[in-house]
Amino acid sequence: MVITQAKETIQKAVKAGINYIDTSPWYGDSEKIIGQSLVQVPRAAYYIATKAGRNFTPGWKVRFNFSANAVLKNVENSLALLGTGYIDIIQVIFKRQ
Repeated sequence: MVITQAKETIQKAVKAGINYIDTSPWYGDSEKIIGQSLVQVPRAAYYIATKAGRNFTPGWKVRFNFSANAVLKNVENSLALLGTGYIDIIQVIFKRQ
């Protein structure tokens, strides 16, 4: 029920002209739900932003990983979940050691 309402809300928002969608793996199933919601929407109708390096996983040791490999894996996973060939904005935290 809640997922159905979320999908309907996303679709109505895009139809109303809201064209910037922000999400993150940190937000649980949000990328998957957004991807499913936008299947019938032309990709040029919206911009999508997501984040990399933070993961919604159990245990704190693997929640934050900003290595190049982890970030690339995050981006590839986000592309698959969102069902798109590109993401407009990827937000990454960079911490110089």
